[in-house]
Amino acid sequence: ILYVPIRHGADATGLLSIQSYKTKAYNQENLKTLQALADLCGAALHRIRARGELEAVQARLDHLLAECPSVIYSLKNDGLHFVPAWFSRYLQPLLGFTPEEACQPGWWGTHVHPQDQGAPSDWLTALLQHKHLPREYRRRAAPGLRFPW
Repeated sequence: ILYVPIRHGADATGLLSIQSYKTKAYNQENLKTLQALADLCGAALHRIRARGELEAVQARLDHLLAECPSVIYSLKNDGLHFVPAWFSRYLQPLLGFTPEEACQPGWWGTHVHPQDQGAPSDWLTALLQHKHLPREYRRRAAPGLRFPW
């Protein structure tokens, strides 16, 4: 009988064994092969656990964002401009647009109040310099394309 630890890094999470009814059925090479297999199992088990933890965190975050009465969004730099990459679901009840609609090219600039035009790009430059920058500006809502504020 051969036994080897199922391990990932320094952590052992179980044992892998193999048994034969023949005497002296295994040699050092078999032991190395079994350990390599057990190490692969350890890495796979680690990934499975990490995936489960990630899914649990994602579920909590999804719940938080679904219940938060604010529009939370992220922007990405497309090389020339900052463009919407993601919006929380509260965008639709508040302004009448789906997150998918709001991420379309050109949507961002065409839905800022005319008196606030230009300000978001200036704010983004300041944001990059200071790492935070609270600001308010008016956005156009979908029903009749009105400005609710």
